[in-house]
Amino acid sequence: MYELIHMLSDQKALLSSLLETSMLSEKNGGTSEVQDSMKTNENSDNYKYQSLAYLLETVESCPPLSDVPNRYLLHDGKLNKLDCQTYAQTGEVKAFLLNDRFILAERIDKKSSQDKYRFDSIFELEKLAVVNVKDSDKLKNAFQILDFPNTLLFSADSSKQKNIWLEKIDIAKHAIAVKSIEAKLKENMLESEDESYYDDEFDDDNPFRDSPKKSNTKAKTEREKILSWLQDAPDELDVAIAQRHFDEAVDIIEKIRKFIQDNPKDSIFTEYACRIERRESSLVEILMNELKAPPERSVRGGPLFAKRAVSQLIRLGKSSKACQLFLENRSSLRNFNLEQIKYDGVTQSYIQKITGVYFKSLLESGLLFEKAFQKTPQCQSAFISWCDKEIKSYVILFRDRLLLMKANLSTTATCIADARKRLKELEEIGLSFEYLFDMLLRTDFCKLVDECQEKQREIISIDSKHENLWRPSNLQNSQQLTEFEKELENLGFSTIKQYSYDSCFSHLCSATVKFVRNIIVVLNDLEKIKCESIYSSVVNCFSSLLKFQYESYDKIAKEQHELRTTIEMNKKFFKKDLMPFVTNRINKMGIVYNLSV
Repeated sequence: MYELIHMLSDQKALLSSLLETSMLSEKNGGTSEVQDSMKTNENSDNYKYQSLAYLLETVESCPPLSDVPNRYLLHDGKLNKLDCQTYAQTGEVKAFLLNDRFILAERIDKKSSQDKYRFDSIFELEKLAVVNVKDSDKLKNAFQILDFPNTLLFSADSSKQKNIWLEKIDIAKHAIAVKSIEAKLKENMLESEDESYYDDEFDDDNPFRDSPKKSNTKAKTEREKILSWLQDAPDELDVAIAQRHFDEAVDIIEKIRKFIQDNPKDSIFTEYACRIERRESSLVEILMNELKAPPERSVRGGPLFAKRAVSQLIRLGKSSKACQLFLENRSSLRNFNLEQIKYDGVTQSYIQKITGVYFKSLLESGLLFEKAFQKTPQCQSAFISWCDKEIKSYVILFRDRLLLMKANLSTTATCIADARKRLKELEEIGLSFEYLFDMLLRTDFCKLVDECQEKQREIISIDSKHENLWRPSNLQNSQQLTEFEKELENLGFSTIKQYSYDSCFSHLCSATVKFVRNIIVVLNDLEKIKCESIYSSVVNCFSSLLKFQYESYDKIAKEQHELRTTIEMNKKFFKKDLMPFVTNRINKMGIVYNLSV
């Protein structure tokens, strides 16, 4: 019995302290006056009936109010309704503050002198949050009423009127919270009394039992602190969301969840969980909209813009939705960056810019995803699938742009080499898509090699019709001959000097030198492509070109007998120098094959 009396005394002190707490008590001295007014109102049935009757007479279509005992009017007055974005006044309303409801009404006839209003909306006071808005150049004497997902912005005629509204709303909300906690505490006291009865009956003779006072005081004090915090938690959560302090809002929700996990059978914690659930849903919706924001906003916010919203959704247990929205956000941002690229007339730089956008997006997304979803491995498959789609999207755009602009082999090969370099960078973070890239472009690569072969054959055919191209090369002087020899030596033909004579001539004809230069360009370009699936096409290309060139020598020798000696020297160079050179270069590409004619 002593324990029960002691606990009830402490709870009475707690309830008194909660009642005295006020949002504006430090700034305004009118709190005690309002509390006295409330007490007077509670004790005056006549006043209650008169105030409700006044409200019902003033406001048309108002819902029934007298069906709830002890309901009365605390305050009423005119407020200016403002737009939350522009702060422009959208109208004037009449507001009525009851001890458990907040009612808004609009004037029926603005020109009439009679104060007659039409009911607009009603709110449960317990579910509202009030935010004091600081004065600015555009906004004076304003405050917000939060009823998620809705936000209302009002301004009073003076700072005094504003403070009265804030103070009375705050006191009314505290009174509601105190009554709720008091009811729960009484319920828990009854349960504790029953348990105490059984403990006293069966455990009085237990010499190891702690003193009731010592065993329960610490737990009781801790519980009172938790209940005191829970009283303000919904309002704190509303304010945190309204001010976009999302980390703080998630912290509050996680703290409440922990209380529930630690006390699964405590009804008071369960009740507060229900009150928080609607606010949590609103927070999730807001965070999802953050990730659905226009891509230009993500560009201004940087990579961390999405990371914060994702981490908060994961903490709220929405990892799958966070993953989906994160990837959609990255795709949207990539599309936005692609739209900023303008064609400047140079195909190669244009394609390289497109490549840069795609692979920078993949690389950044991979790094961000690894940090954000490291504790949610179930999302990895979704990310890999997204990367797969991004590579396919890139290949389609890459192919279309090159075909549309009819890029030559050198330009295409350079762009492919740039893409391969980017693919290697992705491998550093564990993303390997080079095989997919080759598979998607294999047909295009083969077509590219075939077109190159046809183009070179056409050049050889045209050259064979010009007699002067098959005569010994006249370099005019020894200096130019030396430069010519040095050029071919640098290309890899170390025995080129044995084909020189008379200080300025070379047995190699212009057609042969031109073919050598063209074949080296083709070799350099095909080395950049580096695709195993086209190796057979590469072998076929060079075999065909070498054979076609060699046949041209025989054709010229038959048609122009005076050039036979020169043609034989060119055939010697072709077999002993050019063919081994081409075979060696092909082998370096990974193709084991010996060319022959």
